[in-house]
Amino acid sequence: MKLYFSNLINNFNKSNILSLQNYTNNICYLYSNEGIFIYDDKTKKFFNTDVVDDDSKIILYNNYQVVINNSFIKKHYESFKIPFDYKRCDYKKEVYKLREKSPVSLVIEYENNNYYMWYIETHEDIENLMIKEDINSFLSLITNI
Repeated sequence: MKLYFSNLINNFNKSNILSLQNYTNNICYLYSNEGIFIYDDKTKKFFNTDVVDDDSKIILYNNYQVVINNSFIKKHYESFKIPFDYKRCDYKKEVYKLREKSPVSLVIEYENNNYYMWYIETHEDIENLMIKEDINSFLSLITNI
């Protein structure tokens, strides 16, 4: 799940987390009438995709308004043909972790080399004490609170 902190979306200080960067991934999306295709920089291949759209919900989390989104893009199969007409969007995804195998990540995305958004990502229950501590640690690092 992705956690978007609405009132902090443009308010963060990246300098405090630079040493926590885990990896960077460059992704190219091609949007067309034939579907959404993704070029994965790691595999150097195009994939046909589906958007698995789940309902979002808004909660109050430590006095922050948070949008929780469980939607994701699912890669189906390698595509050897891409459409002639498409709109291309290039994204860079920087992933930060407090510890190497931490289940909580802070993700900063750039679209066409411009800052796009940041969010916290986890597949664990956000009410779990350890997960809460990691989320709070990230929030204190990036907002100087």
